[in-house]
Amino acid sequence: MKKVSRTVLLNPGPVTLSDRVRKALTLGDWCHREPEFADLTRDINSRLVRVYREMAGKFDAVMLTGSGTCAVEAMLASFAPHTSATLVIANGVYGERMARMLEVHERKHYIIQLPWGDAIDLERVRRELQLQQDITHIAVVHHETTTGRLNDLSASTSFVSSTKSACCWIVSAVSVLKRSMPTN
Repeated sequence: MKKVSRTVLLNPGPVTLSDRVRKALTLGDWCHREPEFADLTRDINSRLVRVYREMAGKFDAVMLTGSGTCAVEAMLASFAPHTSATLVIANGVYGERMARMLEVHERKHYIIQLPWGDAIDLERVRRELQLQQDITHIAVVHHETTTGRLNDLSASTSFVSSTKSACCWIVSAVSVLKRSMPTN
């Protein structure tokens, strides 16, 4: 097989494929209705649920094919509450997109709109949480690839838990999940 030069993609969205994935893509196609495809899907789902060991045996994973935006929308549609509000912290295009998705899904939300690339303004978060008592969830993008901003979730979650202990976080980790967590 001819060695193809490798291009590193630095844009948000498509990722650079490893040689292992490239090789797998040269193999034959599989029909999604064949038992081998079903076995592979079940195997992937069983390994996905073990990414977080404490979830194994309590939850099922479902493989979703689509873009990162598709995954974020599925996450918001599944976890953003119907009966309370979500606070969106937006400091780039993907945070803004999360707010739009909540609007389309008719989920009550508030947005802290920051200049693109700015760090999370914890004082604004505190004020919004005090002002809007119906906020139970906070949605944020961990790595805003449009600006290169890696939001400091450790400081943010610590700050919020000292301010309002009952908030759940909904985090888009599309571009950092593999790099930010230990896996087996």
